[in-house]
Amino acid sequence: MPSNSLKQTFIAKVNLVQLIFIGCSVIWQLCDSLDGLFGSPINLSTLSIAALLLLAMIIARPHPWLADYRSVQLLTAELVLTFGASCCGSLVPLTMLFILTPIKASILFEWRAIYCFLFAAVILRGFAGELNSYMVHRDLLERSDIANFIRTVPVLRQTPLAFIFGSLLSVFLFKALISEKSSRERVSKLSEEVENLVLKLERERIARDIHDSVGHTLTALKIQLDVAEHLLETKKNDGAERSIKTAQLLSKLCLLDVRKALKTIKEPERKFVDAISDLIEINQTADSPKVKLECEVDVPDGSAKHHLFCIVQESLTNIFRHASAGKASIRLYRNNDCLVLQVIDDGIGFDPQFETIGSGIQGMKYRAESLGGKFSIKKQAGSGTEILVEVPDVTI
Repeated sequence: MPSNSLKQTFIAKVNLVQLIFIGCSVIWQLCDSLDGLFGSPINLSTLSIAALLLLAMIIARPHPWLADYRSVQLLTAELVLTFGASCCGSLVPLTMLFILTPIKASILFEWRAIYCFLFAAVILRGFAGELNSYMVHRDLLERSDIANFIRTVPVLRQTPLAFIFGSLLSVFLFKALISEKSSRERVSKLSEEVENLVLKLERERIARDIHDSVGHTLTALKIQLDVAEHLLETKKNDGAERSIKTAQLLSKLCLLDVRKALKTIKEPERKFVDAISDLIEINQTADSPKVKLECEVDVPDGSAKHHLFCIVQESLTNIFRHASAGKASIRLYRNNDCLVLQVIDDGIGFDPQFETIGSGIQGMKYRAESLGGKFSIKKQAGSGTEILVEVPDVTI
């Protein structure tokens, strides 16, 4: 359905066209009343009635914010006034007014009401043509029979058919134009909503990235500073100095994490395997576990590539900091219609009955599910951890 503002725009344009034709019709009536230029035998009083009926159409105009029944009443009044003016005055300039009313109906209503107004306009135009011809040519009718009269006034045979086709064509074209404009309006609105949603998701993604890469380090940094403060209060300067040095090391690590997070946010267009290799190299130290990387397939640029990258990043963070693992492996392969990411380590693991699910694991699960995939984690105390992500091809 078109919006009220779009309807109002089209109604205003049709009203302007209608006003122009009303003005032309009034001028035509006045010229006819002089019985000079067009030689019409209609008297001045009859033409004045036609002019007044036309001017009355300007007073009440339908608009989209009125109730449907009120708009129906006003459009019906327009047809009646046009019919009255056509019977009393010159028919030629008034024919267009019969078409404009169904066009207005095509703006305000659906097809059922449009058909009703179109049918009414055709019927009233036909009756108006008969009555107008009788009033204009009644002296001719008095001097001849009906057959001669019809042959003398060909407008009775030609105008109704042309009017029907013209009305149908005008209404259908106008309805198509409104539908096209309405579709553009909806597309524009949906594009704006999608853009806002993308921005919202991007903010949430950045928040998760900051947590995954910086949150743990800042927490540890705060703990070390609190410990140092407590030791200084108890005059244990040696322990406080060690805590401060640890805090300094954590601050450097935090800065490195921030740089890595920014690097993730500004992910360059490169192969997935290269991005993971760089990530492993950044985190690798002499004491860290050895990580084996196997990428049998590449991931196209897009949200899937970013989410899988962040899942690997969070997994490596847990392995390097908490798992006490000797080795780990990352494997990306295709299984049937799914892309599978598998991360395994031989670390200490943990018991699911006593370990609450942290926001890091929740973040990985959310990323997998946002791609329409599945996330699972297998862990047992003393036997390492396995993270498995399955993403269907249709979402990549």
